[in-house]
Amino acid sequence: MRWRTRCLIAAGSVVGCALLAASVGAQSLLEFDLWMQRIEKRSLSMQRSLQRQDAPTSIADAREMLELYQRMQQYFVDRGESGSAVELSAQGRELIAKVIESAGSANYAVALQSAIALANDCRDCHEEYKPL
Repeated sequence: MRWRTRCLIAAGSVVGCALLAASVGAQSLLEFDLWMQRIEKRSLSMQRSLQRQDAPTSIADAREMLELYQRMQQYFVDRGESGSAVELSAQGRELIAKVIESAGSANYAVALQSAIALANDCRDCHEEYKPL
């Protein structure tokens, strides 16, 4: 095989690997965006159900959000983000746990307060981390 052909094959391999790496990152970013949409939907549903004092629906929404927040936290850890992104994810999980506990004991005022605090924390995190 000639030198020029070998160089073209090597260059093609490098470009192919770079494209594959970029698509894997994009897939993770796409998944992250889908999680954010699900979190927003569940957050709004949870707030409405807490206002209606519907504990089963509130708790179901909160449990799904808890799973999504765990994924989000792991997403930031895997990206090498330390500090505020991981911390905000952990704080969100604590607020969700408070919603579950409070709704389970029919303390809807505290549950709703925690749900609203969670929504406000989403806004704070979006300023720095929301994908374009």
